[in-house]
Parts: sequence; structure tokens; C-alpha cells
Amino acid sequence: MNPIVDESISLERQLGTVDDAMTRDVVLLAADMTAEMALRRLDQRAVSGAPVVDLGRVVGVVTRRDLLVPTLLDDPADAQRAGPRNRLTGLRVYDLMSSEPVAVEPDCPLVQAVRMMVGHGVNRLPVVDHAGRPIGVLTRDDVLGAVARGVHP
Repeated sequence: MNPIVDESISLERQLGTVDDAMTRDVVLLAADMTAEMALRRLDQRAVSGAPVVDLGRVVGVVTRRDLLVPTLLDDPADAQRAGPRNRLTGLRVYDLMSSEPVAVEPDCPLVQAVRMMVGHGVNRLPVVDHAGRPIGVLTRDDVLGAVARGVHP
């Protein structure tokens, strides 16, 4: 066998699967939730983004940045009179989310999931069961933790 192939297989074995590294206690946001409520939930849980669900299935991903961009358009004078985040009023998560998210199943090799994250330029992957229902999330921090451990638990 080729030494590069051997190294890749060895790394795959060492890092394990998405299931070994993912975060199970995941924040989920409803697609029809107000953008302002979603931003509050992300802030409360101190996370930068979350999978979006509709009818129990992952339909998108939204980040704090996605939710805050509309507020950059607020007139500072209006914000002082009516409170911050004026432009979020009336917006729903589905208006701002990235739809058709890249998702992964828990038995996927972690190395493959990392390649997906890099290839799609995302910082998190929803982890779903075979029916597309959320069971966790894989974040960059999860990947770094797995690499730091060197082997799956």
C-alpha cells in the first residue's frame, strides 16, 4: 500500500467518527422563530450558530452573523428611539438562514466530515439520523478536541 494511503487510514482510525467528537446538547432553532428570539437564544447558550429545524428535520443553519447583518442597516437615530435590532422585527429565521445545509450522519469518519467543512467553507455541520432529524452538531471546536486527544474516546 502507498504510505500516504496508510497515513490517511491511520488518521481516520485515530480520530474515529463524527459520533466520537460531536456535541450532543445542541441548540436547535425553529425555522419560523423570530430572528430576534433566535439571536437571544444563541446569546443565552453562548454559541455562534445552530441548525434550523422544521417539522423535526434540519432545513438550514443560521449564525449570529446571519442574524446581525440586518441590524447593520439600522439608522442609529432609529435604534435609540425604538431600541436595538429594529430590522430584525418581522424577520423569521427562514429569511436569514443558509438553506440546504451540509449535514453528516454520526457514523461518518471524522476526517471525511472535516473535508466537508473545509470544502463547503462552514464552521459547523448538523449531525442527523437517516431521516434527517437532528441528533447533534459537529463544530470546529469539536474537531480540535478530537485532534488534541489524538484518538477517539
